[in-house]
Amino acid sequence: MRLRFIPLLLLSLIVFELYVLFLASESIGSLKVLALIIMTAVLGISYIKKQGLKTITKARERISSGKSPNSEFIQGLLLAFGGVFLLIPGFISDLIGLVFALPFTRKQIAKYILGSFQSFFGRIFSFEETRDNESSRDIIDGEFWEHRDQKKFKKNTKDT
Repeated sequence: MRLRFIPLLLLSLIVFELYVLFLASESIGSLKVLALIIMTAVLGISYIKKQGLKTITKARERISSGKSPNSEFIQGLLLAFGGVFLLIPGFISDLIGLVFALPFTRKQIAKYILGSFQSFFGRIFSFEETRDNESSRDIIDGEFWEHRDQKKFKKNTKDT
């Protein structure tokens, strides 16, 4: 399966990341590379925080309007992954984190993931928008008694 290649992919990412850091430190200097790494981490995390708050607000609006916040949930997960990649020191991981953090790329990735879930799970989960039908909002208020409860009630009223 595809999952067995993940450790190899992560190991190659780490090796390539170290190689790029080594090349950058040779060309612009170690202190400048260190400053760039710290700066991208700080700026990236503050941007992730702002985008996360916007995503939470959108999800609350969708829930209050009776719609499913599936896309916002996936976007929140992508923002979390982007934050992790922005915290990892290196330029390649910062680029991956930026792809997860930018709204237009994040929305496209979320659409792809939701589409994959739909095709994989079929119609088990409802990924479609809920319709705003008036008939679905009808509330019927009522009371019920079981017959055995009525018999007990009648016995108790005769005793008094």
